[in-house]
Amino acid sequence: MSDGSFDVNFTTVTNIYNTPFTNFWGNNSQMSLSSEGLLLGSGANNDYNAMGLMQTPSGNNAGEGYGVYSYTARYEYANQPGGDYLLLWRADNTWLDSSKPGVLTEMDMLETWDNSKTEQSTLHYYNTASDNNGQIFHGTTGIDLTKLHVYSMDWEANSLTFYIDGKQIYQITGSSVPKDTADGGNNQVMGMGAETETSRVGMYVTEAQYTSSPDIAAQGGVAKVMAAQMARETGSSGTVAPPVTPVLTSISVSAPGSVMETAPGAGVTVKETITAPGATTLYEATFTSANVAEANWQAVAINSSGVGTFQAAFRHSGDYVVVVDNTTAATVKGYSSGITITDPPVSPPPVVSPPPVVLPPPVVAPVNGTPSFTISSITEVAGQLVVVGDKESGSPATIRETIDGHYLGVIEDHAPDGKFDFSLADVSAGSHTMVLTLDGSSLQATMKFVTGSAVPPVAPVTPVTPVTPVTPVPPVTPVVPVPPAAGFSITSLTESNGHLILAGDKEIATPATMRETMDGTYLGTLWDHMPNGAFSMQIADVTAGAHVLSLSLDGSPATATWDFTKLASGSILHAVVATTAAASASSLIVVAHHA
Repeated sequence: MSDGSFDVNFTTVTNIYNTPFTNFWGNNSQMSLSSEGLLLGSGANNDYNAMGLMQTPSGNNAGEGYGVYSYTARYEYANQPGGDYLLLWRADNTWLDSSKPGVLTEMDMLETWDNSKTEQSTLHYYNTASDNNGQIFHGTTGIDLTKLHVYSMDWEANSLTFYIDGKQIYQITGSSVPKDTADGGNNQVMGMGAETETSRVGMYVTEAQYTSSPDIAAQGGVAKVMAAQMARETGSSGTVAPPVTPVLTSISVSAPGSVMETAPGAGVTVKETITAPGATTLYEATFTSANVAEANWQAVAINSSGVGTFQAAFRHSGDYVVVVDNTTAATVKGYSSGITITDPPVSPPPVVSPPPVVLPPPVVAPVNGTPSFTISSITEVAGQLVVVGDKESGSPATIRETIDGHYLGVIEDHAPDGKFDFSLADVSAGSHTMVLTLDGSSLQATMKFVTGSAVPPVAPVTPVTPVTPVTPVPPVTPVVPVPPAAGFSITSLTESNGHLILAGDKEIATPATMRETMDGTYLGTLWDHMPNGAFSMQIADVTAGAHVLSLSLDGSPATATWDFTKLASGSILHAVVATTAAASASSLIVVAHHA
């Protein structure tokens, strides 16, 4: 092949690093190569940690652009839950792009969630209405997913066309279709993996192939490329299933859109339309974004023109409609997109005349109106540094500590008079510089000091005069944070055998999908179904230095953050917020050491 095309036959590969797929995450012990291909999943060991591999998403010029992308794969177990997937991921490692709302960033060519009854393709984009993950679903039934199938996608300038075993299944056109890098957009990288599940999952991938647009033209078009793929796979193993005959693939369900409820929590009722090939009876029910049914199946009569209407009750943003052909051994026929429910405008409270106010005597402002923020002294007492200083009463209460250029953690001060008195971790003998930064302000306080091998008080060498801004800094109005969901927290982070072990807790009955971000970079999805809400997961290790791990909980505004430093020895240092009582009391930054 030429012009960037490639074809990887995993049944003959002996070293995965000799392929384009060299970017790994999760537990690599769940991946193996054999004459049957590349196996991904938990297998008999029932190790349910998420894992996968892809081409390295290092920037817009990584990966590939327009062309045909294909995987040949089969599920290992019948009736396995959702877990294994084949996808395309944006080459600059962006999942949802708020600067390009509605434009697809992740394209899943194969996944399933109903015990392998339906082959599902899910397309993800940034949804402006809900400031969240927008999704387009397409399901194809009548396929035995334990047999080898060729899953393909033809990406052109204004269309995405999906195929199974060379037969077109569905097509997306219009503004949601992304552009490749050469066309002013972003390339895509190929990837595959297994999500965390509660029972064993497995998938064999025998081939991954990309055919560039010039090579498609050279081979005589997309149809010829598909025919060559099917002939090659059938000739090599004889196990490829016959071409798929989708069942009622032309069924569609109207999008509920964005609807305002009459009162907060009241929910909405929306008229929905099902379009099918002809007269029949189908059944619909509303599901939550966590794929939980909210009502029983209701029959919908489809007339001779292939149209049926019904009233769908939605309770939450993200709810969507599922359509099946019967209510006993239900086969999914179609989906709607998720609804966005908005609250009605809140009327302002009546204006009440306030009682007369007795004005206090005027407060004398600091010179030039600049808030004060200084370190008065640093002494060494009983193996700790005692830092005394002052910030203007009522100023922001969060202070960040840096010594000799190394960020050490966060200090909270709520003393009403603005003065602070902290006990901090000691330093080695020698000259040092402490810098304190006041959150929500441009102010810093700096002091150089020297510590000796004994423990006498440490005298400051040269107090640094606080910087006086030329233009007074206006007071910062604190932003009222959204309260997190009860019980969602990280309780520990340790290192073991080259991996990070993450433990924490979330409230029972909250959504079970968590998304992991390390130092601002999105790393993947964590799935937890533990009945008591506690979770313990193995994630990828990091390099030595300061890091911030963040988890977000799907279907909830809750986040959990762990601010830590990894030493060269492998120990994990976690900076815990200290509290300050009064100006005369001292507070200690507690550093937990996890071997």
